[in-house]
Amino acid sequence: YATSCLLPQARFEESRRELHLARELEPLSLVIGTTWGLGLLLERRLDEAIEEFAKVVAMDKNFGMAHFFLGQAYSLRGMFGEAVRESQISAELNARSSESLAVLGWAYSQAGQPGEASKILEDLRQQSLSTYVSPVLLAQVVLGLGEKQDALDYLDQAQQSRAVDLVWLKVRPAFDHLRLPLIHISEPTR
Repeated sequence: YATSCLLPQARFEESRRELHLARELEPLSLVIGTTWGLGLLLERRLDEAIEEFAKVVAMDKNFGMAHFFLGQAYSLRGMFGEAVRESQISAELNARSSESLAVLGWAYSQAGQPGEASKILEDLRQQSLSTYVSPVLLAQVVLGLGEKQDALDYLDQAQQSRAVDLVWLKVRPAFDHLRLPLIHISEPTR
């Protein structure tokens, strides 16, 4: 509930309550620890998110989900070398899934390595010839490369195909540049 419903809606306080309960029930759960960090990341509480993901990685260095989000937190924090490193680890641990490749491509673009980001974009396009790759993921990489119109075109394709990951658009850091203006993500008023 916290992850699939509350976080995509930027309902962070409610999500924390649910995740707090989950942590009480399963204090050593890698997934719950990573999801707690995800909430912090989506709130742009980057230092706290990095700390949380690092705790999970310390418990299991092969838990790809923690590396996946840790790379994004480092990228937003401007720690580009660390972002690329963690995103590379995530891609390898997650069998070069389309999601992990998109985050790696975005990390490369943020780190000022457009050639590497373009290679990842091509990898994703090749992957899409034999398996589903969400257009949202392609939009993420091209947006990182500064190609806003291409990103919007991919997002239009995602909307037409009803890509499920569109629900994350409101809070996903890679799309901050498309929201006008993003000063602070706040809880919805009731």
